Amino acid sequence: MKTLKTFSAQELEELCGLEVDTLWVGSLWAGAYRTGRPRPQVLGLELLVLGLMVVLSVPVGLGAMRWSPWGGQGANLAFGFGVVISTLLFAIGRWSWMGHNRRAWRSLLRLLEAVEHFHQMLGAFKWCQTLSAFGTSAPMGPNAPENQTLETALSLTRDSLVTGLRVERLLRDRQQRSRSDALLNNLDQTLATLHSLELRQQATEQAQLLREALQMSTNVREELQMLLPTGRRGH
Repeated sequence: MKTLKTFSAQELEELCGLEVDTLWVGSLWAGAYRTGRPRPQVLGLELLVLGLMVVLSVPVGLGAMRWSPWGGQGANLAFGFGVVISTLLFAIGRWSWMGHNRRAWRSLLRLLEAVEHFHQMLGAFKWCQTLSAFGTSAPMGPNAPENQTLETALSLTRDSLVTGLRVERLLRDRQQRSRSDALLNNLDQTLATLHSLELRQQATEQAQLLREALQMSTNVREELQMLLPTGRRGH
């Protein structure tokens, strides 16, 4: 049995091929904000980036002031005009690129949200084990059949997310189609195993987590299905 663990930032970056932060993917300058992020944090970052854009625009303003045909107040106006125009161009270019990335990485962003949901499920599983250790719930010792079944389901769910992230990267890069097909076949086998586990454990206390594990892997498969060309979606 694999040791259940959360996804580290380094592991996610290796799977995605992009920098992954709690707030954005790609980079703060030309990436995309992750869905469901707290607005105050996003607004604070945007104000910080805007300030950096203004700083980067100062040389443009100085150039405009130097080549201005007016002196005194006119030169100051040329400096301000140069800074404002340059900042606007930086901002428009960045926001347009980030919007493009957000559309292109829609599936990746959803998979990353599924990773966060998996972390919540893993926390619930460990919490159930802790409660069981204090005798506040039904026994869930390391050798209990229900515990082993749920641990297997969570391990398979983690494998599904790893597969989903790998396939999404391959499809995004438009490379190694045969490798993508092999990973998708492996994901289908994982789904079949999870479905079998969920059917056998419908009456147990852990059934809800099992259903969530099955639903998460199903969502991963459906998300990848949407990325495939029309002629290949039935495979």
